[in-house]
Amino acid sequence: MCHCFQGFKPRFPENWALRDGSGGCVRKTSLDCRNRTDGFMLLTNATLPDTSSVMMDMSMNLDECKASCLKNCSCTGYASADVRDGGRGCIMWVTELVDFGVISGWGQDLYIRLAAADLESISGHTKKKGRIVLPLTVSIVSGVLVIMAFISMCIWTVKKRRRKGLMTSTGIVTHSNDNKNDSLELPFFHFDAVITATNNFAEENILGEGGFGPVYKGKLEEGQEIAVKRLSKTSVQGIDEFKNELMLIAKLQHRNLVRLLGYSIHGEERMLIYEFMPNKSLDAFLFDKHKGVLLDWETRYNIILGVARGLLYLHQDSRFRIIHRDLKASNILLDKEMNPKISDFGMARISGEEGEASTKTRKVVGTYGYMSPEYAMDGIFSVKSDVYSFGVLVLGNH
Repeated sequence: MCHCFQGFKPRFPENWALRDGSGGCVRKTSLDCRNRTDGFMLLTNATLPDTSSVMMDMSMNLDECKASCLKNCSCTGYASADVRDGGRGCIMWVTELVDFGVISGWGQDLYIRLAAADLESISGHTKKKGRIVLPLTVSIVSGVLVIMAFISMCIWTVKKRRRKGLMTSTGIVTHSNDNKNDSLELPFFHFDAVITATNNFAEENILGEGGFGPVYKGKLEEGQEIAVKRLSKTSVQGIDEFKNELMLIAKLQHRNLVRLLGYSIHGEERMLIYEFMPNKSLDAFLFDKHKGVLLDWETRYNIILGVARGLLYLHQDSRFRIIHRDLKASNILLDKEMNPKISDFGMARISGEEGEASTKTRKVVGTYGYMSPEYAMDGIFSVKSDVYSFGVLVLGNH
């Protein structure tokens, strides 16, 4: 369930009551740049907003970035342009912030410009909360310790029993390998709900099929349409790719990346539940002479620009540099307004630091024709590999 950050309120409150937050949020108090009374609220673990309207200066530090933003009446927020190596550079948003949120343990510091009245309200709320909580702290410490001990015992027991599998009873996915565990909290869809939504995986609901397995269209009880990626038993991708996609895309948030709604596991069944894309994938238009005429130059340009924004986020704006490794027309999905969204992160990898220009792998994955020569022949991949694939995509889109 979405909510507005402090200093903001729902644009259409009546819609939010019906769990429709698509109208977004608006400021409670207008900015007052002329009298220079505005300030900034620090938002930690934030995913950066859309970067289509930003100003960037890699020579600035954060203090200089703050001062520059305050002087610019159009500036609505700022952040470090590169969080690696202690952070460097300055990125400032010059329009209202769009498409961002908070993910625990990920993201970076984002400074949101607010009116003085809203900043005072936030400060007063924090102090009041502190006065209430502190007297209670001593009395609840013992209870918290008991609960933590109980939870630790439960986790130890579950890990011991399920060391080779995936948990299905909670919203946490755990896969053990060489005593190294990863965990991730994500909405869990019961298998019965998926069965109902897809009409028992009816053949007429199949949207397509890739290396992962078939993708089905579904509709939840509340009316939301979904796309269900079902891991096939004969899939060329397996549990590792399933977990990789689940772990990676759950931590990513951008308007040009497909949104993962949750997952479902039942026995041997492994499923990922995504937002539904009415216009399916880009290849359905590019390689069909009848549908191809629907792609006028403006639409093609917007698709190219959207994919580029998604790649920029993966390579630079997300907390970790991510290389997709399988960027192609069939992995670009289109929503009802023909906006592109990069999908299929089963082959994606987190790259090293900036100094590590490339990585070598023994297992070359992806699609020949879209692969860069050094990756196809020697297994060497980097962000340049995705850029090469993007170039191939642009030529095909043209």
